[in-house]
Amino acid sequence: MSAAVLETAGLSAGYGKKTAVADVDLSLAEREVLVVLGHNGAGKTTLLRAIFGLIVPSAGRVLYRGRVITGRGPAANVADGIAFVPQGHGLFPTLSIRDNLGLGAYVIDDRERIERQLEVVYRLFPVLRERTSQRAGTLSGGQQQMLAIGMALMHAPQVLILDEPSIGLAPTLVETVMHSIREINHQFGTAILMVEQNVKLSLPVADRCLIMKTGGTVYDGEPGPLEDHVELMKYF
Repeated sequence: MSAAVLETAGLSAGYGKKTAVADVDLSLAEREVLVVLGHNGAGKTTLLRAIFGLIVPSAGRVLYRGRVITGRGPAANVADGIAFVPQGHGLFPTLSIRDNLGLGAYVIDDRERIERQLEVVYRLFPVLRERTSQRAGTLSGGQQQMLAIGMALMHAPQVLILDEPSIGLAPTLVETVMHSIREINHQFGTAILMVEQNVKLSLPVADRCLIMKTGGTVYDGEPGPLEDHVELMKYF
């Protein structure tokens, strides 16, 4: 496996006196798709928020390409090539698709580069091109998820962090979104760290899986063994 692009070492984080993530070691390699699984309350979202700088860890370190970025703010992380798509999409519902995508490129001051990235997003998600003038708030749930991912891609990130991209979507739309995530990884070499609860549809996307339980990790390995339901239930 290639060198790690994103790592945590002994990372702990929480809210007030409550610890939600305890002593987590994580390593995301170049061009890898790492899927983090676990029940609600396992600490998955808190882990992502601590990595991206939305909350300050209480212990441990976050490293990006070997550099310590623990507690660094989201704006600096975006400028450095890390993108985050939260639950709930994070869209501007009254603005058009085109305007939302433009806001996703706020760290870029090169107009030609913005147009190139816009074309990348439109090729990946043709429905966004077809509806480019439509207000984001009128899109279906699946289309909103595509737009949220498209916004994150507007600055050509090296690492894409996704928090439950399948949440609230019908199974057919989940398959479409998962296919798009794999395409992003294959076409652009983007390393992807994704939290998911939909085990069945996320395993085929994963190169490696991490399972969290009560704030810690109980599995870190290949997705293949987890296709056996009995084996999977050992960790839940």
